[in-house]
Amino acid sequence: MLALRKATEEDWDFLVELRRLLAEAEEQRAQVQLSVLCANPARRLYERLGFVAVGEKEHALVMVYTPVLGE
Repeated sequence: MLALRKATEEDWDFLVELRRLLAEAEEQRAQVQLSVLCANPARRLYERLGFVAVGEKEHALVMVYTPVLGE
C-alpha cells in the first residue's frame, strides 16, 4: 500500500512561486530549465505544467518549459 504525505505550506508556496515564474516566462517568451532526479515524483508535476525532458545527466533529467507563442 502506498501512502501519500500531506502537502505542507512550503509545498504550496513552491507551487505558487513556480506558477508565477512560468507566467513571467510566458510574458517574456523565455524558456525555463530545471533538473530533477529521475526517481523524483515531482517529475510528473513538471510534466503536467508543460516541462519536457530534453536530456539526462547522471541520475537527473534536464527539463525545459517553452512558452506557447501566441499571435
